[in-house]
Amino acid sequence: MERDHNGHRKRIRQRALSVGAESLQPHELVEYLLFFAVPRHNTNPLSHQLLNRFGSLRRLFHAGVDELMQVEGMSAASAEWLHLIGQVVLRYAELLDERPVFLTNRLQTREFLRKFYDRPGVEGCWLLCLNGSGCLTHTLPLDAAGGWHSSENLRRIVGQALNSHACSIILTQQRDEARMDDAERRQTEALMHSLSRIHVAMLEHVVLNRSHTDYCYATLPEFRRQELAEQSPILAHWLDET
Repeated sequence: MERDHNGHRKRIRQRALSVGAESLQPHELVEYLLFFAVPRHNTNPLSHQLLNRFGSLRRLFHAGVDELMQVEGMSAASAEWLHLIGQVVLRYAELLDERPVFLTNRLQTREFLRKFYDRPGVEGCWLLCLNGSGCLTHTLPLDAAGGWHSSENLRRIVGQALNSHACSIILTQQRDEARMDDAERRQTEALMHSLSRIHVAMLEHVVLNRSHTDYCYATLPEFRRQELAEQSPILAHWLDET
């Protein structure tokens, strides 16, 4: 039995080193991290208990030592180790957030929105302002009470675009389902034309579902490509997926 356990550890280590941590399931990643704090025991059951207790890796990495110690089987050394790893992970995420974010095509935008809406407290409708290189410069939450197209929100959108000297903007929403009705598409078109008068290109209005598996765009690609190309040849490539 001990030989089988050692073989299991070896296989996880080899997979993590050769393929990368992304090849590990969440419980396997926690199990692998515990190898360094618990050198001789089977850490698989404890990894499952930790994820059952906290619900996700994100919450586990936010947990303090006292919270971790409440899980049966956790030693002080293991709790301190996981807490330290969590702090390193969170700090690294902050450093990544400090890097410039470029949204120059739909694929980049979808990947960014997944991470953006994963942040605590980020939900609903947001305005993203970009400079001439497609670099994200400002984000603005929009009041959901009257809808993104309320007169108050429309004033805020135009005001933020002007104040941040945006060359282009993206409107994004997170909903239960990635759907948009015809009225909302017409409102999007009206906003797009209003912004063009102040020389701001509206790249897109995108709605994604809460599980980030489905996306809905406000306008047809053929229309957007022509509209954007008229303002800038560079913006026309925003529709590309690569």
